Amino acid sequence: ITNSLPFSLAEDPLLKRKLVLSKNVYAAYEPPSRYQISGKYLTSIHDSYRREGIERLVGSGPTFGKSIFGDGATIRRIPLINMLGSNPDALSIMLGVVDCSQHMSDGGKKDVWYIAKKFLPVMKEIDPDKQYIDLVVFDGAFNIQKATQLLEEHYPKVTVQTGIEHTVSLIFGRLYRERSSYICSLQVCKDSKSCGACYSF
Repeated sequence: ITNSLPFSLAEDPLLKRKLVLSKNVYAAYEPPSRYQISGKYLTSIHDSYRREGIERLVGSGPTFGKSIFGDGATIRRIPLINMLGSNPDALSIMLGVVDCSQHMSDGGKKDVWYIAKKFLPVMKEIDPDKQYIDLVVFDGAFNIQKATQLLEEHYPKVTVQTGIEHTVSLIFGRLYRERSSYICSLQVCKDSKSCGACYSF
């Protein structure tokens, strides 16, 4: 209540488990600080989830192929590349997030070679014998598509597909950029003062 947390937290199974385990803790025990939780403990949880995810991804063996997909993003001015994997037993496994800040501050770019060099070690970790990765899905950006050609050279069974969400995003982006000229060409816009459409964006 003091920290405005929801009342449903009292029924959370993880909290209940923590309370049960705390009965066995010796009296001198001190709970971790927020820096420890956001540091080594969060890293440990991440590593554990990633390890379990890769085991599920690899565990399908020869029954199913494996897909790799990813994208570039800039979040709060931090340039990133995310890498994910998938198969019918593991629909979306986070394989890694690359922080490109140092590379780009040194004058580098998210170019073809850089992207390929980041994905290839991860692909090798999942499929060292190049037998099971058969699909790579990226957006339609030029540098990304060129990078996938390099991935195809290293993994001959790979088929590359363009993620449709990028294409749809480009279409809507273009529509919004041209919205004024398009909307004002409609019959209702003969008197722009009486038409609220142009001012609603």
